[in-house]
Amino acid sequence: MGRQSELEDTKRIIGETRLLTILAPGGTGKTRLAIQAAAELTDDFPDGVYFVDFAPIDSPDDIIQTVAESLGLSLSTDEDLQTQLLAYLARKHQLLILDNFEHLGDGTRIVSEILRSASHVRLIVTSRSKLNVGGETVMALRGLETKWDKPEDAFHTSSVHLFIDAAKRADASFSLAVDDLEPLGRILQLVDGMPLGILLAAAWVDMLQISEIDAEISKSIDFLESEVEGVPDRQRSMRAVFDYSWTMLSEDERRMFTALSVFRGGFTREAAQQVAGASIRNLANLANKSLVISDRDSARYSIHELLRQYAEDALRENSALW
Repeated sequence: MGRQSELEDTKRIIGETRLLTILAPGGTGKTRLAIQAAAELTDDFPDGVYFVDFAPIDSPDDIIQTVAESLGLSLSTDEDLQTQLLAYLARKHQLLILDNFEHLGDGTRIVSEILRSASHVRLIVTSRSKLNVGGETVMALRGLETKWDKPEDAFHTSSVHLFIDAAKRADASFSLAVDDLEPLGRILQLVDGMPLGILLAAAWVDMLQISEIDAEISKSIDFLESEVEGVPDRQRSMRAVFDYSWTMLSEDERRMFTALSVFRGGFTREAAQQVAGASIRNLANLANKSLVISDRDSARYSIHELLRQYAEDALRENSALW
């Protein structure tokens, strides 16, 4: 998996608090991490560990029924659905994974009600946006490790392991040569260690050399696209992943985000204000939606390179934003 440190942090945090939000852009591996952590915590929850997938629903009105169905609970239409669900959970010692929560807006009120009414229920939420509810602990998930000091160290790096595994699925004869490490390193850094980006890049090894894959990704994020059957539309390409996040932005947020795409290698708060008119609150909102990364130590901000490419494309195509 390559996320042992994050796995241990997830288990520790959910043992100390009742609501953990794993925050990251799409394709970063939030769901997989939550499921792995929950699988290792089953003995701590005598009434079970349950996975609730919110990706298929569009409205907060469907949250209660979706949770109930995941729990195997039949709700009566003669009584208030939320009251029934909360009464059931109040008697349980459970762990719930609430997956893909970012698009449900007012649904955060139900999370607060569960925390208030069901004192022995704990929640791991995966989301591209913070819930901003009382009691929430946020763990920002970054990409896999992408750097190494010596060539031999590369073969012990989690992102390289993932690339090799995926490449062998695309071409069983694939073997990573030492000469491939330099272009592979650029690929891994271009996708910032994002697992979905690594998988989409590795899928091309049956047709292209690693150096050619590197060159294509550098030209356009549209190269990172899959035609494999059964992949959800929103994870079929990196553009689809970013399109999904784009739809959740206000017009002002889109304008500021695209303006920030002119910065390569990061920027300061002052530069963001001057170029994009972005205040510290605006930057915080973009960070809360996994679009901007804040580095407290350097007092600088950055945007994932593929996201920056996406925003740069939007800046060219949507001059009306300005």
